[in-house]
Amino acid sequence: GLMFVTRRITVGTILLVTLALALLLGLRGLPSAAAEGEAAVTVVRELTERRTAYGTTYLLSNSQFRTVISHGPVHFKDAAGDWQPIDTTLVEVSDGVYETAASAVGVTVQDEAAGSPAVTVASASAAVALNLVGATEDGLTVEGSAATYPGVATATDVSYVATGDGLKETITLASGAAPNSFTYRLSHAGLTLALDEEAGTWGLY
Repeated sequence: GLMFVTRRITVGTILLVTLALALLLGLRGLPSAAAEGEAAVTVVRELTERRTAYGTTYLLSNSQFRTVISHGPVHFKDAAGDWQPIDTTLVEVSDGVYETAASAVGVTVQDEAAGSPAVTVASASAAVALNLVGATEDGLTVEGSAATYPGVATATDVSYVATGDGLKETITLASGAAPNSFTYRLSHAGLTLALDEEAGTWGLY
């Protein structure tokens, strides 16, 4: 099954956490400084035939290979079955409607209107639409992969970030005057909502 939505509610400024372990792992993959008189090892080219959903492999100038494994997906299979780079940048496809540039799970954002939800996440065979009940998500601003709806409720902003395989939602509460609960209407054509009893979570399958 695919999980399309994760949530995080923060009060005040959103804290960004640096993953020290990921950084250390990334540094381990870098070539060491060349000894005096030795040529530095450089990347010759990417070996596109070795792409995977999470991995990118490069041929190095010393005839060795380097594979970079990412936490999230970095490639998706196109209609021909070839791996293509994911680009989660939200681009305007029509007046006020933005979609991810290239991804197997596409995200569409726009100002909420009658019959048009603010946010839709879709794959080739299914779609999930989110609608914040009792509020209007409008005044959309887009920057890179992020879409923000300011002032959806008292002292409350909502933002969505397109990821390689779905969407991350953040509700920012600016003060104690903000609501303490939020309700979404979830439409999920082509998917079934079911409980994973082992994990204790609900998912769309």
